[in-house]
Amino acid sequence: MEEEHKPYRWVQNNMLLQRDVTPWSAGFDKGEGKADALWRTGYGSIAYLGTEKGDNFVDGIKSCFKPDGEGGYHAWRYPVDEDNGTFSNLPSTLSFDSVSRDQTMMGFVGLAANGRQDLVKEYHSGLKWKLSSFNDQTVDYWLWAKAVGGNWFWVQIFWLLSLILIPASIAWNAIIFSIGKINRKRNYNDPVDAYGQVPLDFTDNAGYNWNWNKTDDYIYKAQWPFYVYVQFCLQMYVLPKHPIKSLLQWVCKAARFKDNYFVMLLLGEEVSDREIDSYEPRYGSRWGSRMNITSRSAAKLLKPEHYTEFNYDKDLLYSLKRLNAK
Repeated sequence: MEEEHKPYRWVQNNMLLQRDVTPWSAGFDKGEGKADALWRTGYGSIAYLGTEKGDNFVDGIKSCFKPDGEGGYHAWRYPVDEDNGTFSNLPSTLSFDSVSRDQTMMGFVGLAANGRQDLVKEYHSGLKWKLSSFNDQTVDYWLWAKAVGGNWFWVQIFWLLSLILIPASIAWNAIIFSIGKINRKRNYNDPVDAYGQVPLDFTDNAGYNWNWNKTDDYIYKAQWPFYVYVQFCLQMYVLPKHPIKSLLQWVCKAARFKDNYFVMLLLGEEVSDREIDSYEPRYGSRWGSRMNITSRSAAKLLKPEHYTEFNYDKDLLYSLKRLNAK
């Protein structure tokens, strides 16, 4: 299959792959997204839960956790080294053995959403603290994985720690974003609230230049990243009911925008069929972006020629709505 004829998304080795659409050459795409395959396949296992596609993605996740020869497990971003220790033959310093917390976390979320908490417990118990040369585990990650595995004691500790960290992180963002709003009001005449919910049709207009100044740059670097917030919402979603979970779901609503249907569903809020039906699939990670000045890359609308049977950003919404109705 020649490079230019590969689809935008496809499945290989039960992993969901995705081309990189390069901003400097409209319509031209390259790469295969193997470096993010475990993360993306975790999402796919939720989007197509209960179907043959979803089952295949669960198998793909499982294939990324391999025995390490010492009685434990080692995690991989992609199960097969097909590019001589790199990824997709693209210029990169990222080695094949470089799995991250985000990758393994999303793999665990996918397994847990599919009712395989037993595998999360088995795999995580076998992982070393140092996941790879790229990333170590963290205390909150470790506690969450133990909680998913069903350890009652660590469940309580995870929720108690989260009760401190999450409200503090959301409050921190609220403070620095307020500073950002004052900065924009004093120095610019933006037609929209740069630090608030920006209409998607405005975001899709590539002609507007935010013209970031030093204050905007400082805030961008200092913020609690939105993708981490979304990850925490996912972490909560696959854990059983708990009084602190209910409280933190309420707290997290203060940091979500009403056009992020994915987060709303994760927090147990209602999203109508009409809203889901009208959503148009986008490139990249739409639900992990605020789509305002705090997110430097916008998830543009997916061109019709790049539509596939794996428009999972939209399919995730249908799947979560079905799960929430149970």
